[in-house]
Amino acid sequence: MNNTANLISLFVILLVSLLLQVVVIDNIDFLGPCNPFLYIVFIMAVPFGCSQISLMLMAAAVGFVVDMVSDTPGMHMASCVLIAFVRQYVLRLLAFRSAYKDDDMPGASTCGSLWFFKYTLIMVSVHHVALFLIEQFDSFYLWPTLLRIVLSIVASSALIVFFDMARPRSAGSLAD
Repeated sequence: MNNTANLISLFVILLVSLLLQVVVIDNIDFLGPCNPFLYIVFIMAVPFGCSQISLMLMAAAVGFVVDMVSDTPGMHMASCVLIAFVRQYVLRLLAFRSAYKDDDMPGASTCGSLWFFKYTLIMVSVHHVALFLIEQFDSFYLWPTLLRIVLSIVASSALIVFFDMARPRSAGSLAD
């Protein structure tokens, strides 16, 4: 993460995704049980070479900010730290290591659309299952919670893929 352009890009992704989450998305009623979360795109976009500890600290900070704004003590922070932890295993599972450099940021333009869609779906699923199960810990209702998880995974994944496509790109990419 030595690359200044990556740092600026990550900072912009963080600001835009947090502002959209807090100001717009959290104030829209998406068909009742559907709750999309865009802010996790920041954790997903951190360059491949970022250390595990750094990623988990950044994820904790992002989750903490969302928790403070959303009045959900620790729920988002725990879910964000979990996806930061499993990210290395997801990247290994998707077996793309030989084609990217440590400074590359995961995205459709650097890794290909299909790869990014699978990456998004896995990361969003882990985040949402953890988040909604933590939220329903005291009064677990299986079917409403599962419906909420599935609808939110679909909405969040679509939002993240759209956000990634709308992001400005650098000149070179691996998926040309």
